[in-house]
Amino acid sequence: MNSITVQNPGLFTTVQDQGRFGFQESGISPAGVMDSYSHQTANLLVGNHPKEAVLEATLTGPTLCFHTDCLIAVTGAEAVVKINGRPAPMWQSLGMKEGDVLSFEPARRGCRVYIAFAGGLDIPAILGSKSTHCKARMGGINGRPLQRGDKLTLNEAPETAVPYKANTELIPDFPSKIVLRVVPGPQEDAFMPEGMKAFWNGEYVVTPLSDRMGCRLEGPAITHRTGADIVSDGIVMGAIQVPSSGQPIILMADRQTTGGYTKIATVITADLPLLAQARPGDAVGFCEISVEEAQKEMLAYQEKIKHFEDTMQPVGRLAEGGLSIQDVIQLMQEFQNSQIGVFRLSKQDQELYLEKNSGTETGVKPKEECCREEEGCVVTSPLVGVFYASSAPDQPPFVQVGTAVKKGDPLFVIESMKIMNEILSDRDGVITEILAQNEQTLEFGQPILRMK
Repeated sequence: MNSITVQNPGLFTTVQDQGRFGFQESGISPAGVMDSYSHQTANLLVGNHPKEAVLEATLTGPTLCFHTDCLIAVTGAEAVVKINGRPAPMWQSLGMKEGDVLSFEPARRGCRVYIAFAGGLDIPAILGSKSTHCKARMGGINGRPLQRGDKLTLNEAPETAVPYKANTELIPDFPSKIVLRVVPGPQEDAFMPEGMKAFWNGEYVVTPLSDRMGCRLEGPAITHRTGADIVSDGIVMGAIQVPSSGQPIILMADRQTTGGYTKIATVITADLPLLAQARPGDAVGFCEISVEEAQKEMLAYQEKIKHFEDTMQPVGRLAEGGLSIQDVIQLMQEFQNSQIGVFRLSKQDQELYLEKNSGTETGVKPKEECCREEEGCVVTSPLVGVFYASSAPDQPPFVQVGTAVKKGDPLFVIESMKIMNEILSDRDGVITEILAQNEQTLEFGQPILRMK
């Protein structure tokens, strides 16, 4: 059977395609993918139509067990992808076998990961789209994010499907500080001159309250002439609303169809994928361009996707009878964890050379860096967000000092991007110290508790 079982849903993993358009007049949001570049290129890598449905995960991807052979591709945020526990590359086709398990570590840069399946997901389209819109409970898997135990059925992949890898020059970077090109308006005259100056010259930070509906920013207040309210009008993706607080909100895929706040500018389509990959704590600035320039950038963006398709390279072997790319990654991992210092493999005009650096950069950590049982291990925050000791205000904390936990037991909850993320223990142990306060705002990597 062409199916996949969801062993772990990751963080807010949903089925998305290009979105459902033509129904905003009826109050139906388009939904669809946040990062259209990663979406389309993932499909191209497995031979699909670029607008076919994929899985979109936020910050951490799902764990999927395959019950069929399948060609997949993973694009988007920079994350560690694993097949049966071994690292696998992003931005290229990956051959999954029956019984294989795909898993992820949290994204190191960027916010959203995309998984495409050759042949596509066998999910009915609603109003012309398979996209999930959770607030309307429409599309995808019962109008909700994936849950543990869900089964996804795949369409038959074409027998001519060929594995490809991306031209490395076309793999995007996800910096922690971005500048978005925007077209002013349509209500830029509703703001004071000092408010416009704050917008153009200020630096804003993505807050943990951001989600698929809107990217909420915090920074210099943008002042209005009279007030923030207007007669509601239509909303496009990238529209920048400024409510009475003066803090901008950039409306995204799950946006409302109309809005009654003044809009100072609109992010151009070509820059929306960059914004979609901004994570809480990232910095955002703005740069003004004209409508004509935005149109040229849109054409260039479309040409970039076409160029991606034209420059994809077949995934073969380093040389006849040699190692596949996946074999090389596995070899590199095993070399890093070995006591070997230098490894060289030469064949014809190609060569693989691996050499370890001295000190702490080798695969074997110095003894003093390892987790000592008598000192305990510190559990750090994998997200920027708000710490909660329990699942709800009326519930007891998951753990206290002295609590014995097993691998997989919940430790605490972090609210990030309007998602309540339950953080599980990765080992057996006993809690010796709790370092965070309830409802405390956490930075990425901040210590939360100690266990031994």
